[in-house]
Amino acid sequence: MYRKCGSLEDAEGAFYGSIGSDVILWTAIITAYAKRGLAKGALELFEAMLKDGITPDAFAFVSILNACQSCPSISIDFIYMQITSLGLNSDIGVMTALLNLHVKRGNKAEAEQLFHKLPEHSKTIWNSLISLYSHLGHSEKALALYYVMLREGIIPDSVTFVATLQAFSSERFLSHIKQLHVNILAAQLASNMILLTTLMNAYGKCKNADGALKTWECMASRNVIVWSSFFAVLTHLGLGQSAVVYFDRMFEEGVLPNEVTFTSVLEACTLQRILARGKQIHACLESHGSLENMPLVTALLNLYSCCSHLEDVNKIFDKVKYRDVVLWTAAISARVSHRCGQIIVQLFNQMAQEGVLPNLVTYINVLDVCWTLPSLVLGKQLHTCIGNGDASSQVDVGTALINMYGKCGCVAYAHDVFDTMLLKDRLSWTAIISSFAHNGKEKEVLQTFRQMLWAGVLPDSITFLSIMSSCCHSGLVDLGIGLFFGMINDFGLQPLANHYDCVINLLGRAGQIQIAEQLLRAMPENPSEVSWTSILGAYRNVIIYPSR
Repeated sequence: MYRKCGSLEDAEGAFYGSIGSDVILWTAIITAYAKRGLAKGALELFEAMLKDGITPDAFAFVSILNACQSCPSISIDFIYMQITSLGLNSDIGVMTALLNLHVKRGNKAEAEQLFHKLPEHSKTIWNSLISLYSHLGHSEKALALYYVMLREGIIPDSVTFVATLQAFSSERFLSHIKQLHVNILAAQLASNMILLTTLMNAYGKCKNADGALKTWECMASRNVIVWSSFFAVLTHLGLGQSAVVYFDRMFEEGVLPNEVTFTSVLEACTLQRILARGKQIHACLESHGSLENMPLVTALLNLYSCCSHLEDVNKIFDKVKYRDVVLWTAAISARVSHRCGQIIVQLFNQMAQEGVLPNLVTYINVLDVCWTLPSLVLGKQLHTCIGNGDASSQVDVGTALINMYGKCGCVAYAHDVFDTMLLKDRLSWTAIISSFAHNGKEKEVLQTFRQMLWAGVLPDSITFLSIMSSCCHSGLVDLGIGLFFGMINDFGLQPLANHYDCVINLLGRAGQIQIAEQLLRAMPENPSEVSWTSILGAYRNVIIYPSR
């Protein structure tokens, strides 16, 4: 009774006051500790029970395994040895608890091995393994296991659907989400708020606004958690204005926002640059003393930064009493897009003086402005702080270092960083190509571009812009023009204004003025000053040097 009521002290009193405690009493006190998250205490009691000569039963093992979920550092080898010695490794309840423990700890290999060893699989076990695959990002495995479960004749419940839906994070899974939606309706689970919220989130991740909105409209009731998720989905879909409109509707339905809700709506305001509404929320938060919540403060900093209100960024940051590394990084990041190099360096130094250690995101942001100062010395100091080992070989950090060295004119250092990176994505390849282009290394630009394609990494529009710019500077007219049409025809990329500027410049140099004019008229945006200058320069060459 005391255990169920949550009174650990009373449960202990009853336990220690009893005469001749049996396995039931031992299990009860272990369960009480487990429910309070006191894993080490539960394990000590379990060991004391064994020393007392009490043989644990299946319920006792389930309790101790559940207790271990809250403490990943506890080894379960001893417990599993006891389970095996007592012949309980075929007990479905014990094995389910053991599987759940492996799932909680993310032990994929152990969970799979245990799953295949079991003579029968309950719905709970199926759900646990699907959930593990989802949380580890193994979408295909989660989906495949769901269909195997159906073939085995197991009827999915709301937990099954939630676990499976959580595996989907890209548009290629949209057809499966729609099929699961049909199955949910057929199973008459459309009134389950948690399930529908998960379904709505899945549609949002797959960029399907229609599915997300229809799912939301089907909900009979919506609490603050549902509303907060809905705002996050709308923001992810780029529908920030809609999020602000629905925010008013939430109040009309009598639901009060919490800090997560405010954070999501502020992100929507940032997306659409809705400064006035963001300021209203800011005033509301300040009046309720909610500006010590780090995600909220970060969202406000991002809003004011995007709207170029750096004075408000300063005011908010200065008011916060406890500033952790996340907030310091947000304050630095807020100034990166405005190229406030000196202020960023001052903030970085102040952060160090206050004893806050930077994280990798902090370093990336500071590195991003080193070239604007320019400050190669600072960049090298940051590189030293990051280290030459695993940290600098990470994709984001390595890319930031390449950009910094390249823009500061130290292309050799940039290349060294690139060579040490274990994993190279499109951004890192583009960064090293841009570094070579920025420093007039046309041969290296083309060589690295070929290596990028050989590595199976597809270029984007920025990659092509770097190469075409290099062609402009080096006079490689035919190659530059070929790259322009290649990015459209071979890679399906839409050229931007800067690409048109480059190719018009190249065509002008080649004397192909008519084609250059046709491209000028075909530009999706109004021609830039650079484009007109290139055309006029081409005409000038024809007039002055008609033989060309």
